[in-house]
Amino acid sequence: MRIKSKPLVSVTLIGLLALLLFFPAGGAARPARALSPAEDLSADAVLSGAQGPSLALDRNHRTAAGLTAGFSLTAENEKGYAAIYLTTEKAASEITVEDGQTSRSFPATSHLHQTLDLKAAFGYLPKKIRLTFADPGCGLTDVWLFSDGELPSFCQDWSEPAENADLLLISAHSDDDTLFFAGLLPYYTARGLTVQVAYLTNHTATENYRNHELLNGLWEMGVRCYPILSDFPDLYSESLDAAKQVLAWQGYGYDAVVDFVVKTAERTHPQLIVTHDTAGEYGHGAHMLAAQAVIDACEKIAASPDASAEENARKVQKIYFHLYGENRITMNWDEPLAAFGGRTAFEVSQDAFACHKSQHWTWFYNWIYYGQRGDPWQGMPKITKAADIPFYSPCEYGLYYSAVGADEEKNDLFEHLTTYADQAAEAKRKADEESRAAEESRLAEESRRAEESRRAEESRIAEESRREEESRRAAAASGDPSEPKENKTVAAVLLAAALLAAGVLLFFNFRKR
Repeated sequence: MRIKSKPLVSVTLIGLLALLLFFPAGGAARPARALSPAEDLSADAVLSGAQGPSLALDRNHRTAAGLTAGFSLTAENEKGYAAIYLTTEKAASEITVEDGQTSRSFPATSHLHQTLDLKAAFGYLPKKIRLTFADPGCGLTDVWLFSDGELPSFCQDWSEPAENADLLLISAHSDDDTLFFAGLLPYYTARGLTVQVAYLTNHTATENYRNHELLNGLWEMGVRCYPILSDFPDLYSESLDAAKQVLAWQGYGYDAVVDFVVKTAERTHPQLIVTHDTAGEYGHGAHMLAAQAVIDACEKIAASPDASAEENARKVQKIYFHLYGENRITMNWDEPLAAFGGRTAFEVSQDAFACHKSQHWTWFYNWIYYGQRGDPWQGMPKITKAADIPFYSPCEYGLYYSAVGADEEKNDLFEHLTTYADQAAEAKRKADEESRAAEESRLAEESRRAEESRRAEESRIAEESRREEESRRAAAASGDPSEPKENKTVAAVLLAAALLAAGVLLFFNFRKR
């Protein structure tokens, strides 16, 4: 039996058409392919004019290579370099990177950790690079070179301190943000809030490596606004008065601390401030100092019912103290956060404290990981919930000041507040609505005018017709000879046609004869 091929051809064509419909050209239906991890090419780096060049490659932030006036870093690789991540002891001067054909400059910055995006700067992947500092006095703690691809999560690219911070944490020391405020920062960065941290103590002069721990810990918790550090040294005390005295010995008055809080608030315009327990958690004078400075700055930085809405718009709306006894609120830091891969806010803070290796000898280590102030007993499991910490709980806060009323739900520090991002979104929505309403009003007005014009024209034409009709009727009624002129013309034409026809008949009759 012979099999006809036409149906098979039809089916084949239909199938091909379906494939084209479901899988269009260019692979548009395919999901975007994730970037592969960037390759660490740091082994290519050659440091010239450096004292202890290997120290810039030992991945230890407590060591650094000293840089001389003739310092340069060179590297060459056929794969090309997409980025350089570096950390310095002091603020870095302008950096120049050249590849033999062109050069690119990166501006001076106060950021101790920075990522240089060579791919974006050059527009291609330079295969041979030379890096220099305008002033090499910054010292090079660590440097990494990377190929094209997704950079490791530890590579930091900081924004400047916030101009409109939703949350400002005033922390006494560089690790308190991961301890007594454990959970706070990751919880709110995961929600997309703009978070700023300011520190009352500065470790640069005595323990500079703690600044690197501070930055690494903040980055781990999702903070992207570069921290603000005071000039005050870190000195231990056990009372508020003792803390003030210690500062005085170092040449700082208490008013300078209050002024730091005021200027930080005026710079960052936080909606909400969080700071230490007025009793200093475990009795630390610097913690008490932070709380008291916020109290004394409150009148200058907080929203006031006597001020206008414009004046209050960028002032502090709420102030919370850790462990404050009034208007208590208990936060839940133990819920998984999608932004951190399912880790809880408390677990993220535990991981951030892991960056503060210089402090792991203290009792804070056992407190944050085991809920103990002393050494944990052998085999004791680490805690994974903030709720399991039995004292100085990082979950407990009290509302000291509010311009937006008392907390009702008592499960969110931002109750009754609208973030700056949401305010901007709402303002844009209103502006879009107003613009849309104005456009609709304009179109409606144009339509109204067009309709009025149309009606006026129809009225004019109708009036002209009415007048012509009245004129014709008046002429007919009065017998005006000028009026039936058209009729006379028609009659004349008809008469002429009749005479012509008669003439033609007479002519043909005459011919026949």
